[in-house]
Amino acid sequence: MKPEIFKAYDIRGVYPDQVNEDTAKRLGEVFAEEYCKKEVIIGHDARLSSGSLTKNLIRALKRKGLSPTYIGLVSSDHFYVQCMSGKLPGVMVTASHNPPEYNGFKMISAEGLIIGKDSGMEKLKEKMQNIPTAHNVENNIRTIRRKTLNDFIGHLTRCVPTDSIGSFSVVIDAGNGAVGPCLEKLIPLYKNLNVIPLFWEPDGRFPNRGPDPLKRENRKTLESKVLKNKSYFGVSFDGDGDRVFVTDEDGLFVPSDFLGSILAQYFLNINSEETVVSDVTVSRALNSVVSKHKNARSIKERVGHSFIKRTMRNEGSVLGVEKSGHFYFRDLYYADSGVLAMLYLLRYLTERNTTLKEAVEPLRKKFFLTEQINISVDKDPVDILNSLKKYYGKEEIDCLDGVSITSPKWRAVVRSSNTEPVIRIVAEASSQELLNERSTELVSIVKQS
Repeated sequence: MKPEIFKAYDIRGVYPDQVNEDTAKRLGEVFAEEYCKKEVIIGHDARLSSGSLTKNLIRALKRKGLSPTYIGLVSSDHFYVQCMSGKLPGVMVTASHNPPEYNGFKMISAEGLIIGKDSGMEKLKEKMQNIPTAHNVENNIRTIRRKTLNDFIGHLTRCVPTDSIGSFSVVIDAGNGAVGPCLEKLIPLYKNLNVIPLFWEPDGRFPNRGPDPLKRENRKTLESKVLKNKSYFGVSFDGDGDRVFVTDEDGLFVPSDFLGSILAQYFLNINSEETVVSDVTVSRALNSVVSKHKNARSIKERVGHSFIKRTMRNEGSVLGVEKSGHFYFRDLYYADSGVLAMLYLLRYLTERNTTLKEAVEPLRKKFFLTEQINISVDKDPVDILNSLKKYYGKEEIDCLDGVSITSPKWRAVVRSSNTEPVIRIVAEASSQELLNERSTELVSIVKQS
């Protein structure tokens, strides 16, 4: 067992060198002992290795006397809803937005808690590393196969009724990931939508683009399609469908901070006393929206779905936002769902009788943001972060997750990656000129530390 596969939010690594069938068997045995009574939900994404990993995971669970319920190829939000609606534990075989050669496992307890850092991952890691290699044992316990897509679509349409969305034209890029089958059945229910589909057929090779639309190169086809079809805006999903990204009618990427701000406005228009949770890297644009509502609250949390979901559940928050494109909803058991975020956006635009470009324009004029800047490092990240704290000692410093530096006209967050030897920087400012100055300065300090 290689310790680096145990991440802050899941288990993930290159197949088969880091994550393989033995990993699946060990996880099945330990997960059964720690989190299961009898039934457990199992789903997987479209990756080429997912079928074999799922088969071995199920064998290990059955060896422990469990009755696995297999729901097939599904998006991660579909999987979460199936677990939480039935109050059942589950394992999703997926590497989310990582390249095709990766795979892994997302895990959830019967209480709806993500198994991650400070919420069970440490114990899971220890026990998986200390058990002998698992062996297949045939038994008479059967695997229950259940079709759950209609249930999931039912949840979505109860949140956003099919008659609540107006006549919008949208290019929707599924990227050959797990969300395609859901879109094929869901979108025709919204009769007013005019949709151009891109890459809806699941294909674990990801032949048309990489699974992570946050990377610019993976948005090129969508952006060109939007520009070719005037009046359309674009939506793209990652490999397992729990993240969503949008492109306006001019083919310009809409930062998740801005999309989160629009969604916050939608919910606060309904109830101005709601709470919104966001990770520390999300722009002050979100706070500017929340602060306009007298009794609304905005809470900052560490990056990662296990942290966001836990805080949302504790606070009863209506919405959670991550800069990486995750949007979490109380209406969906606090799960993050790319599809539901898209539907809520369309409903907001319908109710305001506006375009996406018009909705985003006030935010673009006031908040200037960098995309995530990644710097490979071979030094201790703690030393680098300490150098930043010293350099910016006169500014407001917060260390909830990395180092957050706040000044009246600019803000930056510098963190070490949870998955690789990389320092990540995001910055914002009141002007593009100031943003360029501060981001260049931050990169220089990190590289010289």
